[in-house]
Amino acid sequence: MINALEVMTETTVLKPTELDSESASPLSTGINLTNTVVGAGVVALPYAFASMGILLGSVMVLIIALLADYSLRLLVRTAATFGYISFEHMGHAAWGTRGRVGVQCTLLVLLLGSLVAYLVIIADSLTPIVRALADAPADPSAVYLQSWFVVMAHTVVVILPLVLIRRIDTLKYSSVLSLVSVALLVIFVITRSFTLDAVGP
Repeated sequence: MINALEVMTETTVLKPTELDSESASPLSTGINLTNTVVGAGVVALPYAFASMGILLGSVMVLIIALLADYSLRLLVRTAATFGYISFEHMGHAAWGTRGRVGVQCTLLVLLLGSLVAYLVIIADSLTPIVRALADAPADPSAVYLQSWFVVMAHTVVVILPLVLIRRIDTLKYSSVLSLVSVALLVIFVITRSFTLDAVGP
């Protein structure tokens, strides 16, 4: 088996691939990466800080940031060493078949878990909005007011078209929309906090 530490001491240049002609621009890559880093997790940060406190919450955020930075550096060094651009190929080059299967299983669990969490957030956040817009308190049992229907409709109308996109570069438009939405949400929460402090409990 190849010793990953010995191989990583060597440096090679990434070989040209067939994807070079379709590669994303640095701007779109930055936008998509920023959206991935920020994501919906920023919505849960206030609750996390409220539960752990400012000191412990800040320490935990710092630890996670350092671990993320270390892992990203390892990925870049491994990609530069082996000349691969996919997680599966890098896992196979470092640890053989077991590494490739391990990476695939890890990605599967990560993506499924993220999708489930995303759908739960959609059900908890979007369903009350749909019910408020419907303005139909007399018939709360209507199908279109149920959480499962809202989640299914959102999956078909929003998620399905996005996952069918061939090039990830195209997601920069939805990433921009997502980042703008997060920024507006942060502004709204900050403004609302000052309003509540002024009104009092």
